[in-house]
Amino acid sequence: MQRRCDGDLKDGLMKLYVDVIVKILAKTLHDAFAEIRIESCRCIKTLAVTFSKDFLSQSDPIIDALLATFTHNQARVRAAHTEAMGYALQYGNYRRITDVWRSVAQRVIDAHHTVRRAAFNTLHLWMTQFPDRYSHWNRFIPLFICGLFDVIAEVRAECDVLWRDIGQQYEAENHDEVQQAAELDFDRSAETGGNFPSNFTENSSAERPLLGCRLLVQRVLFNVIQSNLNDLKDWQESVRLQAIKLLQQLLRHAEVSSVVVIDKVLAALPTAARDENRDVVLETKQCAILIGRFIEPKVFCKLLLPSLDSASHLVVLSGILAGAGADLLKDYLMGTLSALKALTLTTSEAQHFYILECIERLMQKMPVQLIEYTNLAYSLLMHINALTESKEMKAKIAEMVEQLKKHQYTDSNADFCSKLCRSFHTELLSCPALAGDWSFCSMEFRILQNYLEEHGITVLHQNSDLLFPAFIANTAPSKSVRVRFGIFQLLLNIIQDTRNQPPADGDWNSQHSESMVRELFAPNMTWKPGRAESVLRAACCSCLVVCVEQGLLSIALLNDLRSEVLPKLESLVRDEHSLTQQAALRLYRIYCKSGAGFNEYETKQVFGAFLKGLDGQRDVRLEALRGLHDLFSTMPLELGDCDTSAAEEACRVLLIHLDDPDAEIAKKTLACLRRAQCYEILNQFIKAQKKSVGSKYSELVAV
Repeated sequence: MQRRCDGDLKDGLMKLYVDVIVKILAKTLHDAFAEIRIESCRCIKTLAVTFSKDFLSQSDPIIDALLATFTHNQARVRAAHTEAMGYALQYGNYRRITDVWRSVAQRVIDAHHTVRRAAFNTLHLWMTQFPDRYSHWNRFIPLFICGLFDVIAEVRAECDVLWRDIGQQYEAENHDEVQQAAELDFDRSAETGGNFPSNFTENSSAERPLLGCRLLVQRVLFNVIQSNLNDLKDWQESVRLQAIKLLQQLLRHAEVSSVVVIDKVLAALPTAARDENRDVVLETKQCAILIGRFIEPKVFCKLLLPSLDSASHLVVLSGILAGAGADLLKDYLMGTLSALKALTLTTSEAQHFYILECIERLMQKMPVQLIEYTNLAYSLLMHINALTESKEMKAKIAEMVEQLKKHQYTDSNADFCSKLCRSFHTELLSCPALAGDWSFCSMEFRILQNYLEEHGITVLHQNSDLLFPAFIANTAPSKSVRVRFGIFQLLLNIIQDTRNQPPADGDWNSQHSESMVRELFAPNMTWKPGRAESVLRAACCSCLVVCVEQGLLSIALLNDLRSEVLPKLESLVRDEHSLTQQAALRLYRIYCKSGAGFNEYETKQVFGAFLKGLDGQRDVRLEALRGLHDLFSTMPLELGDCDTSAAEEACRVLLIHLDDPDAEIAKKTLACLRRAQCYEILNQFIKAQKKSVGSKYSELVAV
């Protein structure tokens, strides 16, 4: 029949049998043999073109048969049916398009490229020749645009040519509209000094879409966008990926006209950014880049910044910042940084990563404008650095801080730190901190702890007027034990990491030194029941010892406050925690070496403390022996009655400890006794007691 129609039977004879031919083809379309179906489809194409007038009124049986047999195992049969359906609708009952277009839409996402190519050719036929095509743009355009990002390069290239043909025909048919649009048209890429971006996806064209193509998309954008966004929530991964790629092409063609649907798009993109498929997330970023390129910051900042609450929103914001122009974005830099800062107080690694990505985008685009907000950017980086555990992110933060330093034209790291650290601490140590409202889970405390441990004692020394009032407020006895312990542990870590590196400006000023001893250390040295309180006292006493030994608190200050400190030490020597005992004995040693001397009561107290220490653990006993040696070395040669009594008791106990199985303890005990023999009265006492003690080491004591 195909050959007869193409031959010499176009004289009107064959059209008498069109109805019979239609019935035959309607039956052969159901044949089980694939070749019969394919030949039937070819005949339908020939019949529809050759006898278009007669086929118009008799095409319904063919269309029904094609719809009933549209699915088949073989790709070539599906492709033939798709092409036949295009011709059946084109030359037949075109009002059946509402019944047919969904079946063609399924072929657009077919697994085989031959079927997809046939579907795109069919759509091209309808979009250029369909009688009522202007009424169905919202159906045709989204389906055809899917060909522009097909996975097969040949299909993409063919669809790109067909799409340009459709756009050119639309321009020719709507000359007035195109001319008016051309007068208002401009290339946003010119604002940023570049051509239309070509790296949105690997499948995108490097050229800006034709004006006619853009007008077509802008015409249907509002009608198709909601269904496209709904597909982003589909349970099938392939559908979601197809939907986000389609959205990218719609935004690419709509350009600035996408502002009419930007509220819906920005509300849907975070959902796509949370997708499990990495390709969907990458395509979401590309959509965000397009939004940033074509939508003004006053629009997307108003819609997106107030709703920032998760990593998915930050993915979208990062892409928008990558596409936005620096000149347009500079007025919204403060608001963007402030919105990002509100999201830093979290332990989400993903959220921290994308916040860093957003800051990096801003630093790349507007390094000069960012100088004005360096303090805020630095605060953001330090917040993340304190809360993240990722080494990669910490390294990236270090690089970004170096970039900030470079943009500030500062060669010295110390100058840079002193400029930013004070503003950072002023901001961090806000009123809640000064009021003592920190808890162990407070993000501010974790940030400050990490920051000070990283930057060392120099920053602590330079900002002591800000830090110590906050420390004092949060170490009151009524506050959380965990917070108080954390503060003392923080001070210990900072000072011990800088041993043999004294502060540049000497000790802290007298005002803070005195308040530290009176309000920070002394209240926490008071005995209270409980294991937590015991550990806290150990940390507090150890911190005080380290501060004095490193010169951060002067010995003269301790002498001035000895009436407040010595009574605390008397009870701490009997504490159940060995570190507390050891720290208390070391403080007694510091008082011994200060040269201020003791009165009779204090001398008795100090001797009693050291002797009590001899009953403790090994480290405590060694510290007590060192203390006795120091005390014997600093006592005046003329001993009073009370001093003599206490010293003789000490010598008697030391003679007993000469038999200690620990060689080091026995050796230090012997050194203490020899030191005590410098005093004549003690020398006589030792000689008298040696025989009664009967120690095998007693003969080692010098005569």
